[in-house]
Amino acid sequence: MMLEGVKKFISEKFVPSAQKFSSNAYVSGIQKAVIKIIPMILVSSVVTIYGIVQSFISGLPDLSPISNYSFGLVGMMTAYLIPYYILDSKRDSRNVVAGITGLGLFMMALKPEAVESGFLYNFDRFGAQGMLVSMIIGLFVVVIFNLAAKIKLIGEDSPLPEFCKEWFNCIIPIFIIFLVGTIIIYACGFSLFDAILSLFNPLMNLTASYWGGLIMLMLQVFVYTLGISCWIFDGIIIPISNAALQANMAAAAAGATLPYVFTYGFDFAYVLFGGVGATLPLIVYFIFSKSKRLKLLGKVYAIPTLLNINEPVMYGNIAWNPLLMPAPWLCTFVNYSLAYLSIHLGLLAAPVVSSALWFLPYPLPSFILGGIKGAILCIVLIAIDFVIWYPFFKAYEVTTLKEEEKLEGGKNKHE
Repeated sequence: MMLEGVKKFISEKFVPSAQKFSSNAYVSGIQKAVIKIIPMILVSSVVTIYGIVQSFISGLPDLSPISNYSFGLVGMMTAYLIPYYILDSKRDSRNVVAGITGLGLFMMALKPEAVESGFLYNFDRFGAQGMLVSMIIGLFVVVIFNLAAKIKLIGEDSPLPEFCKEWFNCIIPIFIIFLVGTIIIYACGFSLFDAILSLFNPLMNLTASYWGGLIMLMLQVFVYTLGISCWIFDGIIIPISNAALQANMAAAAAGATLPYVFTYGFDFAYVLFGGVGATLPLIVYFIFSKSKRLKLLGKVYAIPTLLNINEPVMYGNIAWNPLLMPAPWLCTFVNYSLAYLSIHLGLLAAPVVSSALWFLPYPLPSFILGGIKGAILCIVLIAIDFVIWYPFFKAYEVTTLKEEEKLEGGKNKHE
């Protein structure tokens, strides 16, 4: 009875609320912005692979500038993309101007130091560290543009061309945004960048603890098994995990203790084997199943799963299936816990390289992030996942075989 009540609450209350939340213009705008910068992180990951090769072949050129100007600028890019996508989702033609304004305010928030030759910027703040700042700035820009939409210098009935109307009607929000920025940053001498980062410190501290990373990953896999895209949390998780990775990189360069275990790439390397929920073992079981239907599905799902794309099996077999849903939760919990413990005990190094190559077959992502030890841990965790998945798969296989027998019996009777 209690189980039915929980299921009813999830299906009738939680799922509609989560879907409404994910479709909100502000949330979807942040999601789109974060997704758009993923290729820049991937380029940096390619440089990471090159660095591994370079360590064995002396004389190869240094390609670190590629990483510096891809992963190293994601914060600045996000400052433009968030206002752009939020206003775009509202069908507001000022989206490009709002994006440019967000970029300008972001540069102002960096508060460069005036030197004899010009202005000196802290380059580290253009990258992952700056994503946290750009999110707040982007949302502020959108709010002002939305409020200013009611105040127009040029009316709709003006004979001026549309692009001219847009120019004049953007003056007010742009002026207000930069006026507020100038007063706060220059007139008051307030470091907006440091203040915003301090607001995120509790969230950053979460990633330094066991529970922070666990909560983030468990939320993702839980909503995924309910048929809701786990991307809804990426607008929060990716900026935080990226900033944690950048902090680890800086600590490694300075020879200091690495402050974070859960960073961007940690889950790709040690948790998500086959995709969110670690579904790789299930597909293997499908391929060797006694059920004709599951065997066929296993062959269909095989290639996507090797590339860690598991939407087909998640939405086709796991979501809202009580026989299979607990397995992704358990695998995520066990994989994360053992990987975290391995790093905490010093058996494995914490992540210090940009690695977003989630689409590579395992154990390659684990090797790129953690070397030979990382690859070994990956193999051990996958073996454990096979054990976890087995009883859930067998229960599902039994019900599937019964359904097939009934179907075959019905066909024979009809014949």
